[in-house]
Amino acid sequence: MRRWPCCGWASTTPRGSIGWPSNPNGGVKLARHGQGADLDACLRLDTSSVVPVFEGGVIVPGPRLPDPDGGAGARAVNVPIALTLVRIVLVPLVIVFLISSDRVHVLIAAVIFIAASLTDWLDGRMARRWNQVTRLGTLLDPVADKLLVAAALIALVQIDMVDAWIAVVIIGRELAVTGLRGVALSMGAVVAASGFGKAKTVTQYVMITVLILEKGVPGEFMPFHLVSTGIVWVTLGFTVLSGADYFYRFFLSTGFKALVKDRERWP
Repeated sequence: MRRWPCCGWASTTPRGSIGWPSNPNGGVKLARHGQGADLDACLRLDTSSVVPVFEGGVIVPGPRLPDPDGGAGARAVNVPIALTLVRIVLVPLVIVFLISSDRVHVLIAAVIFIAASLTDWLDGRMARRWNQVTRLGTLLDPVADKLLVAAALIALVQIDMVDAWIAVVIIGRELAVTGLRGVALSMGAVVAASGFGKAKTVTQYVMITVLILEKGVPGEFMPFHLVSTGIVWVTLGFTVLSGADYFYRFFLSTGFKALVKDRERWP
């Protein structure tokens, strides 16, 4: 009988035998003061994650293998990236149902757009909570967001629900900030998201949803039209302010380095 080093239990396996002692229930058979007990009941030890170590011809438990997922359990699929890909796949469906003349299809387009917008919030939250933040996800998430907004705006311009210049301002702002973010990363600067940026994202999603629903509302229903017009102007204001704020904080963090010619950044 040998002593279990961590809690004083003694194994009933004869000294020098090979292999783990076991009982019919699948646990490790131990004895203390002449009474048998399972190791799982003593230490809740999962023997599949224990590395056996030979000491003097006796197998003793070695260190546990590290959990590759930080204790949360291995996941075969990166769920946040899957949600981001779902958002990209939903973009064509939004366009197809939006350009249809059927009011039922307009409602379906609104539901699909709302679902896609919710995945934008959900994938980031899940990635941070489950520690699944990856470079691929960091790259795909803003691309999916901008693709969803740009495609919906172009479709709304096509059906005369929003002026073309408003779509140009919103899409142009997204492209400019994306390019500036790439420059900041190349310079080693980090420009964190601000409250203006988050408000811009929310107002854009609300504006597009309201404009999609307005397509199915009769033209004589003026209150809904006035509300949608007000939301468009609020969204336009947050879009411009957030873009200006991002440029300001970029130059604040980099100084004049972004304006000086450098071999690594200029041809």
